[in-house]
Amino acid sequence: MSARGRPTAELGWRIERTMQVHPQPHLMPTFVANHDVDRFLAGGDEAGLRQALLSMLTLPGIPTIYYGTEQGFREQRGAMFAGGYGSGGRDHYDTQAPLYRYLQRAIALRRDHRVFSRGMPSVIAQDASGPGVLAYLMRDENQTALVAFNTASHAALLEPVDTGLAPGTVLRGAFGIEGEAQDLIVDGDGRVHLPLAARAGVVWLAGDERRTVPTPRSTVAFVG
Repeated sequence: MSARGRPTAELGWRIERTMQVHPQPHLMPTFVANHDVDRFLAGGDEAGLRQALLSMLTLPGIPTIYYGTEQGFREQRGAMFAGGYGSGGRDHYDTQAPLYRYLQRAIALRRDHRVFSRGMPSVIAQDASGPGVLAYLMRDENQTALVAFNTASHAALLEPVDTGLAPGTVLRGAFGIEGEAQDLIVDGDGRVHLPLAARAGVVWLAGDERRTVPTPRSTVAFVG
């Protein structure tokens, strides 16, 4: 996610372009900050950082988390421990820090589901006008996952998007940046749609379970 409120279509384009340009994208290190650039929080907020980390952990590559990210560092090369430069004279290693605990959850999601480290992404929703929805599918030979974000500061609607999944497929909520992710049911046209809260990030996993869904009907427009 962008720290500066750019259109989500820019990241969508980068995801797709990376898959096209690099023959082995799964072997490329990925990061949201390092020692040569400003930290994310130097120009962005914690909600954006949580989204950026979740996107990194659900896309191909080798996630590289710069030390101090999990402690909310804003200074580029500040020391983790009291004796180092920019430490403010105190230790900063805290396993109860909110970002530390958040990363534990997000890393466990990637570790427990191979689709995020070995799958290939396909972008299915993006916003070309500014902050808003970004959604992509991750697929490998065994599993499909749906990842959706809303980078806007207001609620947004994930318009009906084609998943390529069978009607009635149950998408189990696997991760939510805030709270629990609710299960979804793929509709009779193989699509999903749902509202996304401001600054949301949600992950679902498709299983073998199917539910009965209404048969799709043609849309009829009435003209007065």
